[in-house]
Amino acid sequence: FAGKLVPQDPSDEPAAELLARIRASRPAPVRKKARA
Repeated sequence: FAGKLVPQDPSDEPAAELLARIRASRPAPVRKKARA
C-alpha cells in the first residue's frame, strides 16, 4: 500500500451527495427521555 492518489473518476458522485444519501437511508435516531 503506497498511499498514492488515484485519478479522479468522473462517474463518482460527490461526497456530499453520498453522505446525504446515507443519511436519508438511515433511520432517524430515536431520542429517549432520560429518567431521573
